[in-house]
Amino acid sequence: MKTVDNSPWQVAFARRNIGPHRKLLLKIASRLRWHSRDWLGRRLLRGEGIEIGAQYVPVEVDPWKASVEYVDAVPNEYLSDRYRLGDKKLVPLAHVVEGVELTPYPDGSKDFLVANHVLEHIDDPVGAVVEWLRVLRPGGMLFLSVPNYRGNGFDFRRKPTTRDHFLLDRSDPDGRPLRNFEHYCEMAQTMWDLPADDPQIRQTAQVWTDAGDRHHYHVFDEAAVRAVLELASDESGCSLRLDGYILLDHGFEWLVILTRGARGTSGVAWPSPLVSRPVSIAALVRTALSEGARRAFGRGRD
Repeated sequence: MKTVDNSPWQVAFARRNIGPHRKLLLKIASRLRWHSRDWLGRRLLRGEGIEIGAQYVPVEVDPWKASVEYVDAVPNEYLSDRYRLGDKKLVPLAHVVEGVELTPYPDGSKDFLVANHVLEHIDDPVGAVVEWLRVLRPGGMLFLSVPNYRGNGFDFRRKPTTRDHFLLDRSDPDGRPLRNFEHYCEMAQTMWDLPADDPQIRQTAQVWTDAGDRHHYHVFDEAAVRAVLELASDESGCSLRLDGYILLDHGFEWLVILTRGARGTSGVAWPSPLVSRPVSIAALVRTALSEGARRAFGRGRD
């Protein structure tokens, strides 16, 4: 039986004033999000890889062509207790390690790295991507998704993070704790739609900080995703080629699969909306058709 989230931010999100076609697109993209990742994973991922923070929804790969090790910042026992996962089956962890410090893995040792809805929980997104590119060999793939700020009840009232802010978080690590606290203040204010001077805002942010929670530090629109990738490409000195994506203004998430180039170049080739929107819609249609066929043969995701 499906439970209904009646929290005030989810009620406000459901009642927001957008066109019915946009709500329908978000509903379809949300229902297909795991299936879309699986469809792209089976098609594109090859060799030996890592997935960060998979929990109970790892990306499906072709077992004849790819193998995956799973890592997370905390043990499965903590994840299960903290997030009340019940009987959900968590992936076995090869390492308990921070996603920004993949110390068990040498440079250029992996063919792909997957991180779905991880980057928004990291206070230095550029540094995280730099680390992920470090462990990828030239030609390796980065499979990455982050929540679309328009598509979830936690972020839809917030402003997307700017390129300058990402750069500041990278260059000024000592200032991150204060900026993280301010992110939490913004999140608390927008979730409960509170006046800016309401004392509950800072009280809630302090509770989250003291608990060591890692909520959505940053908020992503397409420009924010691109900015993080371009800054990481420049620092790493390797180009990134976009080989698969779902980029929809009113989708559930921004999903990109990029191939890492050799060192000595930089930059990210990015499609225009005139190209990316039809391609993204086609990817959802192909996902739906593929999932229907797999379910018919008992192989679809529950």
